[in-house]
Amino acid sequence: MRKLIAALGGLTTAVCLAFAFTPPGTFASSSRQFSRNIQAKELAVIKDEYSYLEEVHGPDAMRWVREQNTRTLAELQGDSRYPRYLKTIQDLEKDASAAGEMLSQRGRLWLHRGWVYEVAVDAAHPQGIFRRARLESVLHRKPKWQALIDVDALNAAENKTWWFAGIRISPNGRRCLVQLLLNASGVTAWREFDLEEREFVADGFVL
Repeated sequence: MRKLIAALGGLTTAVCLAFAFTPPGTFASSSRQFSRNIQAKELAVIKDEYSYLEEVHGPDAMRWVREQNTRTLAELQGDSRYPRYLKTIQDLEKDASAAGEMLSQRGRLWLHRGWVYEVAVDAAHPQGIFRRARLESVLHRKPKWQALIDVDALNAAENKTWWFAGIRISPNGRRCLVQLLLNASGVTAWREFDLEEREFVADGFVL
């Protein structure tokens, strides 16, 4: 029994000395390293089934794209609205193609659902008039312009200096968002405009 007690005492002393002479943080560092090793082994067994997409133009990636296009097209064609939307897009492309070089020579303009939109500037309207005409009349060089926004009149009414900066027309062509630039300062405002009524929408979108 005395020998056993003596042996245990020596073992305890050895352990205490080991802790005493071990640099601080050694055990914590070893624990972190052990954790990292476990995580690395876990990650090694995880297989990324889409890793082939990293090769963007590779055969497997292109096959996946074709499969997704086929699936998406089938879903779109299953929607009752698809024929109507497709015809709208085809008509817009046809209009743009028909306009050709003649329209490109008019400067900045917008083409949407058979209408040509532009900002006309002259001596009486230095800030410009936002207007539109049917594409057919423009192509036959007999445009019947509809004045939409007289920017000079708007400036006089609001006692500001707005510049017409752009538009975003709704898909149905009934309304649009008009972008105005204040004093060429970089400060812009967006306002909702009714293209059929030819006026800004009361309590409409303003940013």
